Amino acid sequence: MKGLRFLIRCLIVVAIVVILDQVCHFAMDTIRKKALLAKPDNYEMTSYYGVEMATEDLLVLGPSTATHHYIPSVLQDSLHMSARNVGKDGAFLYCQICQLSLILERYVPKLVIWDLSDDCLSHNLDWGDFLEIRDFWPYPLNDFSKAILKEIGPAEQAALHSWLYRYNSKLPEYLFAFVSGRNSFRGYVPLPADAQYAAGIGTAKAAENLHPLKVELFEKVLSYARDKGCQVVLVTSPRLADDDVQQSEQYRKLCEITERLGIPYFNYHKDPRFFGNLSLFRDADHLNENGAALFTHSVIQDIRREI
Repeated sequence: MKGLRFLIRCLIVVAIVVILDQVCHFAMDTIRKKALLAKPDNYEMTSYYGVEMATEDLLVLGPSTATHHYIPSVLQDSLHMSARNVGKDGAFLYCQICQLSLILERYVPKLVIWDLSDDCLSHNLDWGDFLEIRDFWPYPLNDFSKAILKEIGPAEQAALHSWLYRYNSKLPEYLFAFVSGRNSFRGYVPLPADAQYAAGIGTAKAAENLHPLKVELFEKVLSYARDKGCQVVLVTSPRLADDDVQQSEQYRKLCEITERLGIPYFNYHKDPRFFGNLSLFRDADHLNENGAALFTHSVIQDIRREI
């Protein structure tokens, strides 16, 4: 009898947890959507805007170099396409792949400008490769996110059965969007040019080894976009690093994939218009607002020439 009562109590506890889990899902989903509707230009909402609300002809996606380097109003006026920047600081390749795949499941933009590092296929991984992807855990998992999840490990796979875990730490972010003044210009966040970057050009040695899953998913999502009828243009932004990435296996693979799939790839890493011109940079990896204006026009010229 005692054993039966204990079992009943356990079942009641499990039922309460399941109900709370579903209530969390409903409540958090509602709060996020209301935050998006109220503040679509808020920086905290950029990732979600791309997946849930974007209808623009042209999207820019990528890490912080996307956020700070592409001016949607200039792209729109010059290319005669409605444009939006959905880049996100700290969003590395896995996050970008997941974001693009989710966008394409809902609608197909005419053009996607995808800003990525020319060493994006390297075997090097850090927690940043997995951290920002948690923005997309509240959405249904697809083949891309499932493959990335498997890479993270079985503990994360098990945890994602819980909506409480999927939304872990997201409530402050959603609520902050209602009150935050950190707004963007259609997703673009300019970096001030009030002080010249003075540290100079750094040097670095590129990692040589390829990461097999990065290569597989990168090629797969590009093929998926092509099959959907979405034109993707890949761009590497200027930066102040005199490294040997362009002699590496990972860079050769990147170029081989883009050439085989017929995808334009513009690499501005060491473009002489930017490289060494410290007045255009806010720091070693990011252009200031003056550099972003010049860069956006340069990308437009290359797109017009190639497409």
